[in-house]
Amino acid sequence: MADSGISITFNPKISHNLTRLSEITKEPVQELIERLIVEGIECEVDEIAFTDIVKECTAPGAETIKYEDFKQG
Repeated sequence: MADSGISITFNPKISHNLTRLSEITKEPVQELIERLIVEGIECEVDEIAFTDIVKECTAPGAETIKYEDFKQG
């Protein structure tokens, strides 16, 4: 993948919190930020997918599934 040239600057409070979290987790700041961003993107994608599922479920004629019928047993 080509270098996109993205550079991010955080306000002092976020920078301080990232530094502290890095110290606590013993994870380099760069790796910590990358991990948090990846996790945030994955959560956002999951939320979009979930929203699409909810829209399908609330569509006219959609079938309602009981939890008891759905849970794995």
